[in-house]
Amino acid sequence: MNTPKKLMLAVVCALALPFAAVAGDGMPGCAREPDAKAIQSQNEKMDHCMRRMKDAKTPAERQKAMDEHMKEMQAGMGRMGGKHSMGCHGEMMDHMMDHMKQHRAAMQESGG
Repeated sequence: MNTPKKLMLAVVCALALPFAAVAGDGMPGCAREPDAKAIQSQNEKMDHCMRRMKDAKTPAERQKAMDEHMKEMQAGMGRMGGKHSMGCHGEMMDHMMDHMKQHRAAMQESGG
């Protein structure tokens, strides 16, 4: 992993820790947000990429899915900069933290 990606991972992880306790199952805190559907869509895209990473049959398929997952996580991080309720922000951070952990584990498994 190159240095900017490592730095981004470290920053997101550090920012997510205070909010992890706020987040619960699902994202009910985001249901009333003006962009709730966009938040849900972003999460579904990240989940889809993660499944593709896990189901990849070749290293090339896995790398392509990992690259797409990183792109979706970056888009999700951009969305977190918006004005959201504290509950929604915490849930978004929790979801992103879960994905960062899974992405890191997948990278370690592939020797990256």
